[in-house]
Parts: sequence; C-alpha cells; structure tokens
Amino acid sequence: MSLKRLGLILLAVYLVFVVGGFANNFPELRWFNHAFMTCLMGGWLAWRVYRDRNLPKAPLNIIVFALLGLGFLSVPFSESPRMALEYMWLPVVFAVVYFFIVNAFHHAQHKFILEIVYFVTAVVVFLSFLQIGSVFFGWGIVRSAGQGWINFIGQGVPLPWQQDMRIFLPLGISTQVAGFVAPVIIITLSWILWAKQQNRALWILLFVLLSIILFLTFSRGGLISLAVGLFSFLVLYLVGNERFSRLLTPRNVVIGIVTLIVLAVLGNSVVSLASIGSRITGDQARFNLWNSAVEMIADNPVTGVGTGLYGRTLREYRDVTVADDRLSTAHNIYLNVASENGIGIFLVLIGAISIIGWQWWKLRQQTQITSERWYLLMGILAGLIGFAVHNLFDTLNVFGSMLLVTVMVVYVTVQPAESRLAPLKNYGHRIVATSLLLIVVGYGIWFLVIVDRAHWHFVNSVRSSEDAITQVEHAVAIDPAVNLYTLRLTYLRGWEAHDNPTHEALDNAILAHQEAIALEPTWTTGIWNLASLYELYGNTEQALVWATRARELSTRQSGDGQWAYFAELHGQVADDDVIQAYITGLQQASYLPLSTFWVETDLRTIALSNYLDLVPVDRQYRIARVHFPNELADYIPETPQTASEWWVVGEQAIMIEDSAMAIEAFSNAIDLSPANGDYYASRARGFILAGDIYQALDDLNTARFLSTRDEYPNAIEADITENNQQRRNLLETAIPAFFLSENFEAVVYNGRRAQFIPYDSVRPIGRGDDALQPYYELINDYQEEGEIETMTRIYQLLRLYAPEDDTIRDAIADLE
Repeated sequence: MSLKRLGLILLAVYLVFVVGGFANNFPELRWFNHAFMTCLMGGWLAWRVYRDRNLPKAPLNIIVFALLGLGFLSVPFSESPRMALEYMWLPVVFAVVYFFIVNAFHHAQHKFILEIVYFVTAVVVFLSFLQIGSVFFGWGIVRSAGQGWINFIGQGVPLPWQQDMRIFLPLGISTQVAGFVAPVIIITLSWILWAKQQNRALWILLFVLLSIILFLTFSRGGLISLAVGLFSFLVLYLVGNERFSRLLTPRNVVIGIVTLIVLAVLGNSVVSLASIGSRITGDQARFNLWNSAVEMIADNPVTGVGTGLYGRTLREYRDVTVADDRLSTAHNIYLNVASENGIGIFLVLIGAISIIGWQWWKLRQQTQITSERWYLLMGILAGLIGFAVHNLFDTLNVFGSMLLVTVMVVYVTVQPAESRLAPLKNYGHRIVATSLLLIVVGYGIWFLVIVDRAHWHFVNSVRSSEDAITQVEHAVAIDPAVNLYTLRLTYLRGWEAHDNPTHEALDNAILAHQEAIALEPTWTTGIWNLASLYELYGNTEQALVWATRARELSTRQSGDGQWAYFAELHGQVADDDVIQAYITGLQQASYLPLSTFWVETDLRTIALSNYLDLVPVDRQYRIARVHFPNELADYIPETPQTASEWWVVGEQAIMIEDSAMAIEAFSNAIDLSPANGDYYASRARGFILAGDIYQALDDLNTARFLSTRDEYPNAIEADITENNQQRRNLLETAIPAFFLSENFEAVVYNGRRAQFIPYDSVRPIGRGDDALQPYYELINDYQEEGEIETMTRIYQLLRLYAPEDDTIRDAIADLE
C-alpha cells in the first residue's frame, strides 16, 4: 500500500472517529484540528490553483456553491453572527471534501474511495463489537471492570438490554451509528448480488454483522431507513432488469418475498420500539422540535436564524415541559437547515434531487447490466433514499454520515475516469477556487489568532480557580463577541460577592448579572444565581421574581423546589402553592429527602408528609426513620406482600440484629423485584451481620450492576474493608457524582464547557447527614492525620451536596 493511500485511510479515520467524536470535548484537539485541516485543505487548494486545475467540475457543483452561499448569507442576519460564522467552518470543510472526492473519481480512484468507506465501516464494526464484548465480559469500556453480563447470566438478574447494548461507541450516539450503518447495509447487498461465489460469503458476513449492529442501536429511524432502502433497491432492480417484461421470474419472485418478509420484521420492530414509554416521551419532544422549526421559518423565511443556531434559538420557542437543554437539532435535517438558512434551501434541495436523479439515470443507461457498477448504482441510490427518509426523523450531520453521503452522491452523479492515464477533465474558473482557498485560509488565521487563543484563556479559567478571573478577562478582550466569556466573568465575580456579601459587592454582582442575562435571556443558571444574589441582599420580592422567571425556563419543571424556597421566604404566595411546588421538587429529586431542611418549617413538613404518600413503603420507611422516628411502627407491615413491604421487614430485622430474618426478607423482596439493585445492597448488609463477607461482596457487585438509588454499595463495602487506602477510595466514591448540566453552553456555544455551578441557595437541597456520612468519616480520618488540604477538598464536596448546611461553609472558612 502506497503512503498516499495509507495517508488517506488514516485521514478518513481521523475525521470520522476523532474529529467527529472528540474535537469539541477536548480543547487541545479542537485547536490542533483547526490548524491541521487549514494546512491540509489550504495546501491542496493552493496546489490546484497554482497548477491551474482549480476545482473539478461536477453536476452538483452549483448545489454546493448555493449551499455555501445561503449559509454565509444567513450569517450577518442571524441572532449571533459571531457564532454563525464559526459554525460555517464545517460546511466549508464538507465542500472541500466533496471536491476532493470528485477529483478522485476524475482520476479513476473511485474504487479506492469505496475501499476507504469500507475501511471506516470495518472500524465501526470493530468498535460496535468492542462495546458488545465489554458488556458481556466487563472490559471497562461501557461498564465498570468486572461488571460484565457473563458474571450474572443464569442468576435471575435482568440484563439491561437497551441500556447496555444500545450501540453508540463508534460515533458517540446510537442514532448516528444507525444513520451510517443502514445505507452501508444496502450497498453491501449490491456486492452480495454481484460478487463471485468465493467472495460472496464475506459480503454476507458483513451484511449480517451490520444488521446486528443496526438492530442493537434500537433506532427506529435506522430501521425505517433500511426498510425504505431495501424497498427502493427492489424497485430499482426490477425496473432495471430488462424493464417490466420479465418481472415475474422465479428469482424476482423470491427476492420480492424475502424483501416483504424483511420489511414486515422491520415494521414490527419499529412499532414495538414506538410503544416503549420513553419513546413516547421522545416523540412528544420531537414534535415540539418540528413545531419550533416551523415557527422559526415563519418568523425568518428568507435568511433563517443562522447556520448552527437552531439549538440556540430553540430555547426561545420550545415547550420546556417536553424539550430539554440537550436538544440542539430539529431531528429533521430539512426543517433544521430551513430554519437556519431560510426557505431558499428547499429550492436548492429540489435542484439537488433533480440533478441526482437525472445523472443517476444517465449513468445507469451507460452501464452494462449486471456489472459491478450497475449493481452499485442501484444500491447506492437506494441507500441515499433510505438515508434521506431517515433524516425526516433525525439530523444525521456527524462527519461519518456526511463523508458517507458525499461519496454516495458523487458515485451516482459523476462518471469515473476509465484509468488514471485518461485525459484530465476540464476544471472550473480560477477565481472560484481562489475564493474557496481564501475562505479556508481566512478561517485558519481567525481560529489561530483570535478564536482559539481566547478559548485557551477561557479553558484555563475553568480548569484552575487561582487565576480564573484574569484568564477569562483575557478571553473577553480577545473575542468579545462570544457572550459565554462575559457570562463566565459575571459568574465568577458573582461567586466572590456570594461568599463576601457586602452591599457594594452584591450591587455590582446583581448589575453584572442583569447585563449578562440581557445578552443571553435563556441563561437559566444565571437567572437562578441572580435570584440567589437578591436573597443575600435581602430583597425577597426580586428574588422571587427572578426565581419565577428561571422556573419558567427550566426544562421539565426542574426548579420547583428552589422556587418554593423563595416563595416561602417572600411570604406572599399561597401556602397551598408553596406546598405543591415543594412536593413537585421532591418528586424531581433522584435521592431521598433526608436533610433537616425538610422539617425546619411547617410548610416543608406538610409537603414532606404529603410526599410520603406518593412513594413506595420502603422509601417511606427510610424517610420516616430520619424525620419521624416516633411514627416508624406505622410503616411496618404485618403481612408483607410486595417487594417494598418485604424490604421494610428486612430492614427492621437489621435494626434488631436478626440476620436470618433480614436475609430471608430481603431475598423475598429480590424474588418479587429482581431488577432493584437497592434490595441486593440491603441483603449484603444482612450477610455482613451474619458474618458471610463473600456473599455480601457478591450481592454488592450485583447491586452495582443493576445500579442503586437509595443504597450506597461502596459505603457498605468500606465498612468491611481492612486496607485503609482502599477504604478511603470506597468512601470517596460512595455517593453518586454531583450532576452539573453544561448543556446550555455546549448547545449555544459550539461545545464549549463553562461549569456554571448554581449558587448555594438555588442548588437542589442536599441528601442529608445520614446519606453524607461517608464524607464525614473521611474528614475525621484526615483530621486525625492533620491533612488540612484534603479536609478542605472534602468539605468543598460536601458544600456541593448540601448547600443548605451553613456549618459546612463555616468549617471551610475555619480551615482556610
């Protein structure tokens, strides 16, 4: 293999699996990629301009130029011209890739281009089965090491198929994997029908492997794409096979029957997936995304909202009860691009379809029937049709999908040269190629001199707290049009005022937050923080006003508990409304309300009592044991029937140290609810009481496999671990990690991460001292050894988990 061929293969792998999956998550890779792609594309374009070869001509060139023109036209009219201009970099990259592939066809390298596609496909297959192997054998890629299914098969433990087996590893998202795999399955079918007998088995094997991967993505859009692609292939095959004169040959009848069976299976799978509860919720969100896109088009019909800005603008149109902060596309590529670039995109799309259809027909007419290219022309067009239909339900715009569809489009529209020695095609005007070269070089200079330099300072401000404000000030000075940097500066100065709440500091912080929110009206964390600053200032009326606004913007009503706190503090909201908001906030929490906060006022106590009626008896027992110990007997069933009732019996047995009764009761709970990891962790405590450490460890492993909600397996294991360092590691990882949403900045600012932690009074109420005991044990250990820095770090973690506990803040101040 020549170095050129090897280099192109490695470049394809880099673009699909490195840039497509990680460039936005790792700033260093993002910066390297800007420099690398600028040099690579700029060098290729400069060489062609210098040799007067310019851009290779192809039927779809005008479509590519039109797409770029509409994209750049939308930039100055968008809601954020600065971000729209940054988002246009990818369309420019895709345009250069398109011209590169066209040039390869002009040089008779079309087979090599297909080889690259299948090399990428092989990597997709490898990574997919690497995920499957990790699930089965516990290699630590998807699940933690030692948590493979093989350890639990045959033990009656339910295997989480859709959680673990949803193939995402190759391209980061299962939907994108399905979008790539489905068209390749259709193309592979072409090879099966054409290949000679000795090679057909390999293509059939690949067809089967890809089909398994597609089904394990659990993607309805992928299954629909495959079904439409298969049907399209059948129609194209029958029509092209001596027209309509011999449709009813035995071979065609068999092919038709097999296709109908496959379509029936796929249809049944789609219906089955659609009936799942989470899918219904997802469909509601998808409809809201479509409606929002239509409204954006109606409001901005000519220029759209700007390239890449659908996710940003969505925050002003969406229904927050169904569409959450993670959503950045319309889940329909046609509505997505129309909302971003205007209705002119539909004219371009119609033109593209017309050109592709006409060119495909011409190429097939020139191709010998049943030849390799004849089969591939049908398979690739069928795959394109399936891909186009899939994009009605998803937005398949990752690099892998775009590279694949570019190759497919070029294959059905460009006649490849017969050999590399054939005369070169006529090439386009130098001014067009020069313009594209200048655009690429201009982006490269802009990225390196301004964008990435400012981003570097911003990342430094996030990674280190020592010089954070100075670093983000540099970012603001270099690239002031990126509002995120201003938000970060406002946020940091607000923390200073929060921790040293003088009137002057609070005045400045409040004013800065108001100005920042004027820049980004949907910055929910900033709005919550502004409410917190007003509370510290003593202005409860304004605190409630801003909390109400934040609550209205919070997706799926995730701020009810915080709003109830401000409403109760203000004292002018009806008690019933405050109580109901507290109850809703309790329902939104993923952990038990064991903090003393919930019994500090009458309204909270009433809300907690009402909440008890809404949860299973085992959770009622856990809560009552902390807050209402005198009423604990009311929750102990005389004749347990349900799993949660048996758990209560087992927990009561633990309290009186009856290990046999505890193990029996917990076992009964497991028999009735084998997927509940908490019950295994509880039975482990029973085995520890009985002195059976090995069985306890086995149950704890099962609890981790199934995941727990109210039990902390690592904390339980720490109690029986003799190695002190191992014990500390278990205690430090006992409590689930603090959840910090970074969806706002990731969606609005092209993957940037700012770590906006809500201020103390607007973070969810903590788990309570009973749940946080692992951290307090660590503090006691480190205090005995005089490790002040480590104690401070653990206290700071505690402050994250228990913002309502003022004693933690005082302890940090004393240590500092």
